[in-house]
Amino acid sequence: MKVKISIALLFGLGLFLQTFAQNTTMWPGDANNNGIVNGADFIFYGLAHGSQGPARPSASSNWTPQTIVPWAQTFANGVNYAFADFDGDGEVDNSDQSKFEANWGRVHGAPQSDGYGSSTSGAPTKLKLVPSATEVTPGANITIGVRLGDAQAPLNNAYGFAFKFNYTQRVVNNNGSDIEFNEVNGSWFDVGDETRHFFQKDENVGRAEAGLTRTDQMPVSGQGEVANFSIIIEDIIVGRLIDTLRITIDSIILLDGSLATSPIEGDTIEIIVKDPNYVQTLSIFNPTLGLRCYPNPSKDGIFIVESPEPVEGWGLSDLSGRSIPFDVNEIGNGLYRVRAYPASSGVYLLKAQGAGHVKRGYWFYGP
Repeated sequence: MKVKISIALLFGLGLFLQTFAQNTTMWPGDANNNGIVNGADFIFYGLAHGSQGPARPSASSNWTPQTIVPWAQTFANGVNYAFADFDGDGEVDNSDQSKFEANWGRVHGAPQSDGYGSSTSGAPTKLKLVPSATEVTPGANITIGVRLGDAQAPLNNAYGFAFKFNYTQRVVNNNGSDIEFNEVNGSWFDVGDETRHFFQKDENVGRAEAGLTRTDQMPVSGQGEVANFSIIIEDIIVGRLIDTLRITIDSIILLDGSLATSPIEGDTIEIIVKDPNYVQTLSIFNPTLGLRCYPNPSKDGIFIVESPEPVEGWGLSDLSGRSIPFDVNEIGNGLYRVRAYPASSGVYLLKAQGAGHVKRGYWFYGP
């Protein structure tokens, strides 16, 4: 007797085998099985924390595909809880976090969306950075509070959040590595002392990710400070008398107890790092024109301007009077950040209108 097997049947069998392999093979650290290890996985890990199931055969925390024995529980996206058992010992507990951190940032296959998104401008929920000072000297220790929600838009049923950010690593001590992140014990988010946090960074490029998750399967509601950064500023700013530590949150994920996402707006802060000799030195460079610019010369078109009084209007031109395009933002304490777009190297005249008169300063550009 001849058996006929249709192409459609073979195709369906192939899809089934592929799906079966994907659903029974895990990579340690990728709790949501989307192809990348990041803060979203940390929240999944927090939701599964305390669960137990069959241990993984020949378990290892190495970054290799490993076969699981499915557990009784599954996440809302259908992924089995066994994916959150990073060390494969049959229990999701504190020991699994170090395996997550060891494989942080690693990728397998083509990563799929996990709810991580860009900062949503105008979202009612805010993630704010609150520095202990906006102007410091080299070698200073500063604290930056991390506030989740506010009185106008408190959070409801929050279970975990994570965010990615850039920071000016040249301004941070020890080649960008002296930056720490810690949860605030006893905060509204840490009810019952059931919170864990993580912080991973690449100081070579000034890129990092941080986050908090509950571990008791109990979402919480509230608003206010939940964590903070501790940063040591570089004690010698090479080639500069003034610099800026800039921190920009560009990606965030906020999940509730059912792993549903909510839009959230991130934050950007700038902290001026000013050498004590800055004012004295620049007054020698430019004693009469009234505006102080630094770095001067500038190689990237970005410089800081110090004005002794509030500025109502700005102008930038070359020495022939031709206008040069630029953007300017007030930082505070009489300091302004200017981004200019000159076509070539040279000397440029900066004008600032204030209190009925104009102050001037020369700026040198040389890429």
